[in-house]
Amino acid sequence: MNRIALVILALGAGLLASCEPLVVPPPDTFPLAREHMATENAIPAEYGRLVAVTTTAGDRQSYAQLWFEDANGTIRIAYVLIDDRRVAPDVDVIARRAASPAPASEATGEEETP
Repeated sequence: MNRIALVILALGAGLLASCEPLVVPPPDTFPLAREHMATENAIPAEYGRLVAVTTTAGDRQSYAQLWFEDANGTIRIAYVLIDDRRVAPDVDVIARRAASPAPASEATGEEETP
């Protein structure tokens, strides 16, 4: 019985030693910017029009994400904490920019001739 326990323990230790740690990106590389709303429990009209609503029902805390797009195309995600019946003060910001022009061969679908 002791021999079986030792074998299981040795196998477990071997498995743990061979595991690679998860790589977590540093906080400064998080792709979304964050803004603090100046208004409390009210979403500024400057955020633009509401384009989508998503939810996380069943998560530890239920909340809804309200997706807004302003006149410049910037997208802001405001969070409504359903259980607390309040709007979170911080919003995520996704800036939009024009796409880089495609090379002539990609734009026309033809191959370039040297």
